[in-house]
Amino acid sequence: MRAAPLLVLAVVSALAASCSFTGLDHFRVQPCGQCDVLNRRDALDPNGCRVWQCDPTDQFCVLGARDHDHDGHAPIRCGGTDCDDENRMSGQGAAETCDGIDNDCNGIVDDVSGAVPAPTTTTVLTDAPSPSVVAYGEAADGVVVSWRSATMMHLGLVDHVDTTSTSVVLSGVTNAVPSDALASATSAPGCPDATFTTLLPASCEGGAACPGTQICVVAPDGAHVCEAPVTNNTPPHAMECRTHAECQDGLECNGRERCTPTAPAGTIDARGCAAASSTSPCPAAAACDEVRDACVVASISPCTFADVAVAPLSGSEWIGGVVSTDGCAVGRMRLGTVDASASAPSLRLWGDSRLSTTWLGVDVDDAGCTGRSRAASAMHGAAGVAVAGLPFDPVHGRPIPQALAAWRAAPLCTLAGSCTPPQTSAPVEVIGLWRELGDAGGSPISWVDGTGNGTPVRLSDDAIGEHVSVASWSLPGGAAGYTVAYPRMGGGIALAFVHAASSSTTAPLAPICMAPLPPVCLAPEQGTDMIIGSADDGESRTRIAAPGTTRTTPALAMPVAEVLDASAAPVGDVSITIGLVHAGDTTVPLAMAWASATEVVVARATFDPATETLTDGDRVRVAAAGATDVSIVHLTAGLAERDARMPMREAGGLVVTWSTVTGTYALRLSDTDGMPVAPGAVRLGDATEHPRAFLDVVPASGGTAAASFARVVAHRGDQFLAFPSVCGPPS
Repeated sequence: MRAAPLLVLAVVSALAASCSFTGLDHFRVQPCGQCDVLNRRDALDPNGCRVWQCDPTDQFCVLGARDHDHDGHAPIRCGGTDCDDENRMSGQGAAETCDGIDNDCNGIVDDVSGAVPAPTTTTVLTDAPSPSVVAYGEAADGVVVSWRSATMMHLGLVDHVDTTSTSVVLSGVTNAVPSDALASATSAPGCPDATFTTLLPASCEGGAACPGTQICVVAPDGAHVCEAPVTNNTPPHAMECRTHAECQDGLECNGRERCTPTAPAGTIDARGCAAASSTSPCPAAAACDEVRDACVVASISPCTFADVAVAPLSGSEWIGGVVSTDGCAVGRMRLGTVDASASAPSLRLWGDSRLSTTWLGVDVDDAGCTGRSRAASAMHGAAGVAVAGLPFDPVHGRPIPQALAAWRAAPLCTLAGSCTPPQTSAPVEVIGLWRELGDAGGSPISWVDGTGNGTPVRLSDDAIGEHVSVASWSLPGGAAGYTVAYPRMGGGIALAFVHAASSSTTAPLAPICMAPLPPVCLAPEQGTDMIIGSADDGESRTRIAAPGTTRTTPALAMPVAEVLDASAAPVGDVSITIGLVHAGDTTVPLAMAWASATEVVVARATFDPATETLTDGDRVRVAAAGATDVSIVHLTAGLAERDARMPMREAGGLVVTWSTVTGTYALRLSDTDGMPVAPGAVRLGDATEHPRAFLDVVPASGGTAAASFARVVAHRGDQFLAFPSVCGPPS
């Protein structure tokens, strides 16, 4: 009876002598928490194709072909059929559904071949009755919607179709007293307006006669001005001054020099000129404006915005361009920044004549309306504004955020088509911008400056339509800039390319000053250089004009003009976006969309900043009679798989939207080849106004996988609606 244990022991010993224990690794030897330990023990790559992984049935580790989502299919890169090994809802042969995921692993997201239920629209923004102006801007987590209803301009953020939010009213904020901009951060609601008190004498340029007994003299700065001779009964020597103008240095903000040849020695120079006062000649409540040769006395008036555009600038800050009607019925172009993180964001119109060249508006004349630089016969005003921003990039010569604004140099009546006489076309103007920071009374302030002392550059072609379109671009090698697009009077699509300003032009006056943190901005009467800039987001500090010097800003580099499809006859505006930029790219991928009488056209092209040449690309045409409100955007995800062999490598593409009397439509084009992901457009629902696509990223939660949806937001009635997904068969 005791022989049995010995027999078992003998059998086990024989097995041990005849084979190894290697095969035992195929048995479940460790609980799931030890799978990584086993992979390290066996020197297996945890992302490899043969790994120790958890068996969800009995919670033990098993060694075998990789199947991370446990759907029974190995990933494509490991020879299997699963294009997303992180999601059990995907795999070759699976049914495609409208869920933001490539279920059938064919490389296209949401390409449902059969009929799909009509999407149910969701209200995402309210309080939008009969908007007269609708504009969109990019945001890190959705799309910014702006519109005007009655006399108020609204801003709203759409980031998810399941979230309904209300808008905020966009107002203006400026410093109450312009001469206190650097000494106090106290703000007042409203837009700055101004009256001017002339400092300099009358001009006698071109032989103009001087009034009374005044004579025409040439000041040291070359200006011909009228002034009465100085009374001096003593015989003057050859170099002695005879007028006050002869003593001027051309700078009014450090005080007017005086011709006093009889003054005590030591108080005058060899010509009899007394030194200027170290204080401004303007009253305490005014600021000296060297450009206008005048004291500026600002008043704060309520802001009435008629048109608006916003674009991301840096962090939570946007650049904003608005057309206001306060004191200027035809429209005044104003520029400022908007803090998107504020509960009630305002357009900050900070500054004064010493800081901002756009403080009172772009290119304002003495009446306060836009158009000082234009021909006397032109209809003054601004309409159809668009802006695009570039964040700071000190590595490539952009130490502070900058932007470009463009608009139609036409009165506001062109937006409504109510001009008398009718105005079917208008010039397009652009101006380069940058945001500067300072410290006033211990509180940070920011203001906007414009190129050319606030004077815009007029492009070569006149525009039809209502709004221009602007897109910013940045290449890996550092080249960056902007592209302006609009329908050209006479036919075709006008394109203008503007290079980004470098550090040498973005910072008006060098050199960069070293200053202790935080940055300090001192008032002029303190007699110290004013330091601006900030280190909180990597920006440089730049020295601006010391008290008593002229503040000038660089001119905008002349844009490169091109014409695309010269025979095209767009109906309405042209929309432009920048496509996917790959590592190592040296050209800018462009995509434009517009409507003709019978179709929607998508045109692709590339621009080489180094040679300033445009290379035309392919065309996609979709029948769409009566299409309006055409918009094109580039989405970074939600359309196609960039590489189906690797999991979770979604790529995006172009989404074109428009509306007709028969419905709202979207056309999707993949980043892979620029071609439509379906034979035609997808009908999203009934007719709307101003449709536009945006990316809705839904994080993983409650066992569901993360997904990136191509959504569309549009206006109908008194609301903005969102379509759950740009998904379905062609219309």
